[in-house]
Amino acid sequence: QFLYFIVMPRRCGKTLPTTVRLLAQGAVPPHSVSPLDFSGKLRQVAIANDAAQRTILVGIGENPSLVHVREGLHTAMQTLRSTHTPSAHVIVPKSVASTAEPTTNFFGPKAFPTDSTQLQRQVVQWARMSLYEDSRMKSKSKEKLIVPQITFGHSQDGQFDASNVRHGQAVAESVNHARDLGNCRPDVMSPDRFATEAKRLCSITANKKHKVTVRHDLRMKDLKSRGLNLLAAVGQGAVRPPRLVVLEYNGNPKSKSTTAVVGKGVTMDTGGLNVKPFGSMETMHMDMMGAAAVFGMTEAIARLQLPVNFVSVFALAENAVGPNAVMPSCIVRSLKGSTVEITNTDAEGRLVLADAMTFVQDYAKLKTRVDYVIDVATLTGACTVALGNERAGLFSNNYGMVDTLVLAGEETTEPVWPLPITAEHESKMQGLMSDLINCTSDRYAGACTAAAFLKHFVNKDVQWAHLDIAGPGIGTKATNRNPAGAPGFGVQLLVRYFEKLAQR
Repeated sequence: QFLYFIVMPRRCGKTLPTTVRLLAQGAVPPHSVSPLDFSGKLRQVAIANDAAQRTILVGIGENPSLVHVREGLHTAMQTLRSTHTPSAHVIVPKSVASTAEPTTNFFGPKAFPTDSTQLQRQVVQWARMSLYEDSRMKSKSKEKLIVPQITFGHSQDGQFDASNVRHGQAVAESVNHARDLGNCRPDVMSPDRFATEAKRLCSITANKKHKVTVRHDLRMKDLKSRGLNLLAAVGQGAVRPPRLVVLEYNGNPKSKSTTAVVGKGVTMDTGGLNVKPFGSMETMHMDMMGAAAVFGMTEAIARLQLPVNFVSVFALAENAVGPNAVMPSCIVRSLKGSTVEITNTDAEGRLVLADAMTFVQDYAKLKTRVDYVIDVATLTGACTVALGNERAGLFSNNYGMVDTLVLAGEETTEPVWPLPITAEHESKMQGLMSDLINCTSDRYAGACTAAAFLKHFVNKDVQWAHLDIAGPGIGTKATNRNPAGAPGFGVQLLVRYFEKLAQR
């Protein structure tokens, strides 16, 4: 399997064809390149020039999977940019294995071929995502940023289906917008600013059949009067108060059921009075990437007009140090009625999610009934310790949701790994003088105990999934798949999840 590009750089005022090929390990390179110089190992690059053209080869490894294609494509896009290539035609195989790592499919199907339609969409997405760069805060740019103009096909003269190109572009732009939100520093991206950005999503559907509508926009006084005391407690120490924004999209009017997607939007997490140390706070302007993922998902689905129903919930707050900050050991009554002792103010994400989940299940004025809830959060460092920086932790009370999310993760190279919630984890969250505590005193199973806390706020008849994206959701340096900064993890995963629902 291989990809190859035909690109048109300029030399001496003339356009010279340049071919860029992504080749699998063991494939025979063009005659202009010696097999000794290029073996096709993953992300290997070789360049050869002759009088007629320049050839750039990028390896995608042995038995290339979607992950290999994404990483090879990312390398190719960076190469095109660094060589100031103004345009490219991308040629891809019609099918490639979903994964070359069988262990990632332990909870789902084994490796399977990806159909041409999905592959076309993914390639377009990854190409545009790989060319992302956030230079908004740079006072001077060394040189004008060149974004290659790219077309796609399965052959040198062929073209991707136009609808697949539009689809891929819509999702990629939504991922990049989520990255924009995450890369804003907390003096800019406050709860109020995020709420404003979220409500602007309604304008996307102004002239479309299926609308995004603002159902609720709660400020501090509203949170307190309605009993969302956990969310209010997290934000009470900040100068800029918390917000809760609820948007509804009804793409399937025949169905009375909907899925609530709740995003943790802590726009800056200092840890509160349990303040974070140096080295742990510097990336916490991205502690709202759960909400950013929900933002990107909402934008993409609204643009694509998918025939699904969902509610987007943005639980927004700054967890700040100040004279009014909530103190450790305070016992706060949640919207659900359960009391919570805040044993650690740095375990704030589960608090804002708890009230937001209760509100959307029981109190939000919606056109549809919430039968499913997915919450997305950069919740625990423990999940990063367990799974690393490429996989999200998945907790759920429904096997069907697990299967669909696992499969969606494999197809988008945003993998998730199911983790347990057991009686052990739930018992640890029981309080002595309160119904619950928000954090245990030991370091064991931190991701599981956090999920056990959230489970308490899920109604018995509601199917629920919790995505802990603390590892893949936060980034600083460039990787083999993403440019520097916020990765935008979760947007592709959630969009693909709802696409699968729409196909049923």
